[in-house]
Amino acid sequence: MVNSKLIEVLKVFSAEDMKQLLDFAAKQADRKDTLPQKLLLILEKQFPDFPEKAITREKVYNKVFSDKKFNDNKLSKLMSELMKLIEDFIIYSKQIENAADNKMNLLKFYFEKNLDKYFIASSRELKQLIEDLPFGTYQNFMKYQHEELLATYQMKLNSRVGNYTDVYNELCEFVEAEQLRWENIYFIEPFPMEQKSREKRAFYIIHHLINQLFKQNDESYFFEAMLIIESNLHKFAPEESRDILKLLLNFTIQKNNAGFSVYYEQQLRIYHIFIQLNLILNQFGKISAATYKNYINASLKTKKIKEAELFLETYKDFLIDDLKEETYKFNKACLYFEKRMYDEVIKTLLSTKQNDIYYNIAQRRLLLKTYYEMMLKNKSYYNVLISGMDSFKKFISIKNTIPESHVIINKAFLKNLNSLLAINTKKQAQQVYEAFKKSTVVLEKQWLEEKIKEQLI
Repeated sequence: MVNSKLIEVLKVFSAEDMKQLLDFAAKQADRKDTLPQKLLLILEKQFPDFPEKAITREKVYNKVFSDKKFNDNKLSKLMSELMKLIEDFIIYSKQIENAADNKMNLLKFYFEKNLDKYFIASSRELKQLIEDLPFGTYQNFMKYQHEELLATYQMKLNSRVGNYTDVYNELCEFVEAEQLRWENIYFIEPFPMEQKSREKRAFYIIHHLINQLFKQNDESYFFEAMLIIESNLHKFAPEESRDILKLLLNFTIQKNNAGFSVYYEQQLRIYHIFIQLNLILNQFGKISAATYKNYINASLKTKKIKEAELFLETYKDFLIDDLKEETYKFNKACLYFEKRMYDEVIKTLLSTKQNDIYYNIAQRRLLLKTYYEMMLKNKSYYNVLISGMDSFKKFISIKNTIPESHVIINKAFLKNLNSLLAINTKKQAQQVYEAFKKSTVVLEKQWLEEKIKEQLI
């Protein structure tokens, strides 16, 4: 017994460790089997030397099970149970020592359970605990974790706003400090660097590819990154997968806005991974208005009407309550538009008030497209369309909550629509089409191109 894991661990305990272990075991015995505690009390009498003659398996067994015939398997099982209790004690002891870790876990609980009042209070307490920590790796890592949680919390309050500057700064300080620390250690004590396999380095490789993707705008990096995440679907931590997919999704949205409509298929490809990994809902069990709209839009752009309808109805109850009705109605109107049910589009949109600024802009564009389609059959809609365009132009010009980049691309949409309305001959249509093809970022590009081509026939 003297060479067992149980005895080897107990031998390294101090007198204070043993005292605390006995107290811990006594508390556990109030709720569980008392035999592990009884075995500990027997062994404690031989602490710290544990002489071999005093702790033979037979002697220990007889003291625990005094009226039973020796059973080695039974003793081994009991020793394993006591070892588990000791490991629980070690973990518990370390948790007590790391007050910042405990407060971080408490903060994560309040965050996950939407207990905002307690989250804010605990966040202030954690910040002070972190500030009081000794300078070093642990403090830097805790700062980074805290800032990341705060940034995610802000996203919960407003899904359109996320300030990750502090998170990025803390991460850089943590990573750069660790790189310098290990580089300095290497100077005085060189050690061989083991090359990890590509599979084990998947997390690093995929972020390297995404980094190069945004720096160089080379789509080959996108497709390579997609292959890696699809080949390792369940190997990444859920939130890491979410971040990776959001970055790749952002690239597809940029490409779509630039007129590369083939990326709608890639957008859906990413959303399908979100669904497969149960990540389509955010950390609060909701689907964002942006995700809801983008999925349905990508489905419609790729002529997957049934898929769009299924998503529309399946996830409508997971929308944020304050935006549920108007979000659902707008996307329903998009379906009506694709089905050329223009009367239903107008009826639905005019009865829907959008509070989200981006949905408000998209709704106004959809209404203009619908008026144009109606005008092709009924010329009386021309004045309605012109009035709507003037109203939209004023809206994006005076609404100071709209980012400048969105103002620019929506003004460009109005300019393209004006050019479309000005076409009277095939020659003019050809000129408009040639100019249109040179455009780099075009909202509603598929629809505009289709309407211009109709004038060429």
